[in-house]
Amino acid sequence: MNYLALETSTEAFSVAVATAEKCYSFDTIAPKQHGDLLLPKINELLEQAGLTINDIDRIVYGKGPGAFTGVRIAVSAAQGLAFGCNRPLLGISSLQNLAAQALERSDAEYAWVINDARMGEVYCALYQRNSAEPDWPRLVEKEAVLAPEVLCQLALEGESSWVTVGTGMAAYASELQPLSARASAHISDVFPRADVAIALAKQPQAEALLHSAAAAVPTYLRNQVAKKSNQSSIIGVDRVE
Repeated sequence: MNYLALETSTEAFSVAVATAEKCYSFDTIAPKQHGDLLLPKINELLEQAGLTINDIDRIVYGKGPGAFTGVRIAVSAAQGLAFGCNRPLLGISSLQNLAAQALERSDAEYAWVINDARMGEVYCALYQRNSAEPDWPRLVEKEAVLAPEVLCQLALEGESSWVTVGTGMAAYASELQPLSARASAHISDVFPRADVAIALAKQPQAEALLHSAAAAVPTYLRNQVAKKSNQSSIIGVDRVE
C-alpha cells in the first residue's frame, strides 16, 4: 500500500510518500511558506518514489490542533488530492504525532504534549505508552487549549512522572515550571512529521479514522478563532471541532 502524508500544523513543513519498501520525506522549518512548498514537494517525492498521485492508496493529513492557516492548508490540499484520485483520507492528530516521537525517544510511560497556541495558551494532551499497541500512543487527557497555569493544575493532580514535548514548554517556561520539575525529560527539538503520521496511519486503530474527502474535519479547538474566518474550505464548508 502506498501512502502520501501532509503535516503543516506548525511552523514546520513536512510531507512524505511511503511505499511498501521505503519512505521518502521532506522536512523543513518554513513559516508562512507551506502553501508554496506543498505541491512542488509532493511532486518531487512522488517522482523519487516512482509513483504518480493515482498510485497512492491513502492520503494522510495532520489534522491539528495547530496554526489555523497551517491546518487548513493540509486539510484542503488533502481533500483536493483525494477528490482528484478518488482515494480515502485519514486524519492524524498532530499532538499524537509528537507523543509518538517523545515516547520513542524516552522510557517514560506518559507524554505531555504542549505546543504554543499563542494568545497566552497552549495546545495540550496527555498520552500513555500503549503496551498492547506500542506504536499507537493512547490518549489519556483529551486535547485542549488551556492557559499554562490551568494545565499545571491539571497535570499535577496525577502522581506519575512524564516526558514533555512541544514548543509550549519554552514559550511558557516560568508558568510551566511546576510541570517541568516533575518531568523526567523534555524533548524540544521535534515537530509533527509526515513520516510519523504515516507510521500511525498504518496501525490497526487507524482503520476507524478512514473517511471520504467530504468528511475531512480539522481540529481547531479554539473555536472562536476559527469562526472569524470567512473563507470556505475546498468543499465549500468550514467545519469546527
